[in-house]
Amino acid sequence: MTVILCRVAETVVRICAKALKLTVSSPDLCGLSDFRVEDVEAVRLDAERDSLTPPIARVDLTFDGVNVNVLEINSDSPAGSFHLDLIRRPQATWASQFGVNSIAKGSTRVSDTVIEVLLTKWKQFAARTGRDESSLPTVAIVDADWEEQPARPEFEYYQSLLKKRGLAATICNPEDLRARDHGLFVDDQRIDLIYKRVLWKDLAQSHDEKLQRVEADIMQCYRRDAVCVVNPLGSRLVGSKYLFAVMCDPEFEQRLQACNIELTDEEQDVIRNNVPWTRNWQNASDELQDRVFGNLDQYVVKSYAGFGGEEVELGNLIDRPKGTFRSRIAGENIVQEIVRHGSVTVPIVKQGDVYWERLSMILGAYVIDGECVGIEAKVSESLPISIRQGALRTAVLALSDMS
Repeated sequence: MTVILCRVAETVVRICAKALKLTVSSPDLCGLSDFRVEDVEAVRLDAERDSLTPPIARVDLTFDGVNVNVLEINSDSPAGSFHLDLIRRPQATWASQFGVNSIAKGSTRVSDTVIEVLLTKWKQFAARTGRDESSLPTVAIVDADWEEQPARPEFEYYQSLLKKRGLAATICNPEDLRARDHGLFVDDQRIDLIYKRVLWKDLAQSHDEKLQRVEADIMQCYRRDAVCVVNPLGSRLVGSKYLFAVMCDPEFEQRLQACNIELTDEEQDVIRNNVPWTRNWQNASDELQDRVFGNLDQYVVKSYAGFGGEEVELGNLIDRPKGTFRSRIAGENIVQEIVRHGSVTVPIVKQGDVYWERLSMILGAYVIDGECVGIEAKVSESLPISIRQGALRTAVLALSDMS
């Protein structure tokens, strides 16, 4: 099963990259997206630089014991790899005592593969821009209010790993960055590589003049190839849920071929079997509305850009679903068939005692430089499953009662 989960995760990232390239090449598709002019420019730059597939992604999946389905892709600022590394080894030790097999793939730490991909992308950037490929870049790990973030230990851990490799690495807020002298600086230190942990949409949609200035400065340097950014600013849009509607369109393959883009047999298989039926809900046709409104308990509405359970309305779990669904026709949303979530029995510690509880589950597959290197699970008593709404994170176990 591990092989199947990894194959689906790796493949859907490639498909979405192709769907993204098609979208920015097609005025009708691009016009229905929420992509800004700057987003389209970044995608085209990344396509020219052969960097449209995100180096770091987390693919959220459902597995009900039989079927694997893709829920979403986080390619803007995927977090959690540090936590997965922390819990994988002690959990594997615990699991072996109970005769439970861990299916968390591989023995290499996910965080090590993240460092490797940062260095790989730097070497590719250096080669493209005529810099010394053997030189060590100065790295900035960037997130908003990083000192107050729950992910602060992860930032500091990555900083320590980079320093162990001999790199200068700083953690900073976005507004600490400033473009000048044909480069990007934090104080007097020129930054060569940004490990972007800030959500780009938080900069792009901000009304704060400081953050608007930061977005413009980074984009200016990115346009000039004066700084390496991971994930690249265009590839982050691989996670747009709008692309699920694009790839589920009956004419998707034909439109790709018209742009000289081919789908492999494996990619076609994943679209057929692992991507939920999806359509664009924005300005939905009467035919589509009739289909959805006639079976509201079978559908979910999701915004293009929401993630982690945000801006998700499940027709079988909300009051007055017809009114809710209808109100979102005017917005940037997709509609999908609801897929069954798996459930798993896990040990929960409460006040020093261990209780076994059966919880709903989704899986998160970390795809680094095209390869799935680790799988986590998020478990919760309720749907949608989100860390922000109290879900728990754990390494994946192949329990015999998973269903």
